Amino acid sequence: MPKKEGGMNRMAKFICLTLACLVISASTEKGSGATKKSPPSHSSPKIGKEYHPPGTKGGPMVYVPAGEFLMGCISGDNKCGKWGEKHQHTEFLNAFYIDKYEVTQGEYDECFNSGSCDEGNGKVSGFEGDRQPVVEVDWHHAMLYCKWAGKKLPTEAEWEKAARGTDARAYPWGNEKADCTRAVMDDGGAGCGKKATWEVGSKPSGASPYGAMDMAGNVWEWVLDGHFESSPGIFSGFIRGGAWNTSSEFLRASNRESAALVDRDTSIGFRCARTP
Repeated sequence: MPKKEGGMNRMAKFICLTLACLVISASTEKGSGATKKSPPSHSSPKIGKEYHPPGTKGGPMVYVPAGEFLMGCISGDNKCGKWGEKHQHTEFLNAFYIDKYEVTQGEYDECFNSGSCDEGNGKVSGFEGDRQPVVEVDWHHAMLYCKWAGKKLPTEAEWEKAARGTDARAYPWGNEKADCTRAVMDDGGAGCGKKATWEVGSKPSGASPYGAMDMAGNVWEWVLDGHFESSPGIFSGFIRGGAWNTSSEFLRASNRESAALVDRDTSIGFRCARTP
């Protein structure tokens, strides 16, 4: 009968074989130049990239990360202080998405044709072209569209952070005064001479720090927030960003104007936001 090995001998052989395998494996990796890779991890959304969050319709969105920013008007700005704009303060916001472009005529028509954006407002006329920003939409119908699109109207704070970033710049591009190289505005001629809106995204040099377009000029944009007028019981909304027929001081990221919730004007449009 063959002689049985003791438990200690079997354990010694096992250890030797294991060590040999490790040495061979390390030698092979070293010789081939291979490196161990960690399993891929879930990456956060990137600033400037276009996204279509699940369950949303309409145009692409850009990502605004969580964090603080300075909201309000910079001392010395023209009209500083209107509607409480004077008080610059720090706001913290959770991360969110916002439409890269103002909602277009073509996108709004999809909602209207589905029956979700009608409710007595009728088909909006606006300026000709599916890529023109939709106008003549009141606050209520802007809300209806954003709901249909799986989104919402941005709060004032969300809109302003998306427009100016975290460094309290006066305009989306920085502190240089607005002109027709960066915004569709009245710079000696309404609509930069066209007397109308331009197709969304026509001024890429006016992009915000997060890649949102036309947040200064082209059309005023409804936000979720509003305020009570001096007359009791009258609630008005805020519009932000200036328009094709306004001058530079109205295009400041901190500026806000008041509008009746039922206002329908060729200078007022909107964009939507989405909380992740």
